[in-house]
Amino acid sequence: MTRAIDLKPDAWMYHDLRSVVGLEAVGADLCLEDAMLVERVFGVRTARTLHVRAFLTRNSSPDRADQPWEACLERGGEQHQALNNRGELLLKFGELDEDAALLSCAIRATPSG
Repeated sequence: MTRAIDLKPDAWMYHDLRSVVGLEAVGADLCLEDAMLVERVFGVRTARTLHVRAFLTRNSSPDRADQPWEACLERGGEQHQALNNRGELLLKFGELDEDAALLSCAIRATPSG
């Protein structure tokens, strides 16, 4: 991420932020396109782009969504959205112990938590 300092924010930051903010409103295609643009700029998948990928696959391929969320949390620390969404996914898989731990972390990671 040190490379980000050398980049003009409007060249990548807009897409980075819109990729997550738009998940509920803008549409999957645009969010994935934004995430892929950010990945091209940095040459790696970031915590945020991994979250976008997991979020977009959670309903159609839940078994494929777990790994990106796990990688997202490894790279980005305790992020409420990723913790909560991965916890919900694990609940679907019946992994109640890990689900409860993740949801507890999500509550602590919430600004008002």
